[in-house]
Amino acid sequence: GMDARGDRDGIRRLFLTATQWVLYLAIPVNLGLWCFGRPFLVRWLGPEAGAATAPPAAVLALTVTVGVAQSAASRILYGLGELRWFARLTLLDGVANVLLTLLLVRPFGVEGVAWAVAVPN
Repeated sequence: GMDARGDRDGIRRLFLTATQWVLYLAIPVNLGLWCFGRPFLVRWLGPEAGAATAPPAAVLALTVTVGVAQSAASRILYGLGELRWFARLTLLDGVANVLLTLLLVRPFGVEGVAWAVAVPN
């Protein structure tokens, strides 16, 4: 509706407000992953598996805030019908993810795959 009315300031306010509220929710989750991720994984999966999965989980936690913040922008761009650049960047993100995974999986294992996901994001 805002786009049909030409209310670009309203769209901008909506984007900023939505991003702000999403970040208010995502940042505590991200901090929880950082502070309690290892103990939770050790308790859930056992000492050996929990210790092995904690570093990749910490790397992937880096992307939570960025990914959630992007979700508001993608929904607004979808509503405006302006997805061309967003779609191209998403495709580039996927290609970079696959290439980095192929490069990093052998030397670094699962943690390398986590970095391959985090870096393009």
